[in-house]
Amino acid sequence: MAGTSRVYRVADEIQRLIVTAIRKKVRNPKFQWVSITSVDVSKDLSYAKIYYTSLSDTVSQTDLAEAFNKAKGFFRSYLAQEL
Repeated sequence: MAGTSRVYRVADEIQRLIVTAIRKKVRNPKFQWVSITSVDVSKDLSYAKIYYTSLSDTVSQTDLAEAFNKAKGFFRSYLAQEL
């Protein structure tokens, strides 16, 4: 199992990469005002849960959740390449 400090480092790196992907790679306007608040990574580094919030009043939480679900394959492959 990974040490606690390694879990935190991986979570920080995932958060940084997701923010970078949203700002530079994703062209969906729904992600324009999204902020990644935290990332929880399992102790064995096999699972990550990403928490986000939207600062936009024009995009509903349901639409944003749907957009993230549609883009999760992109985020997975981007993280696999970068990590």
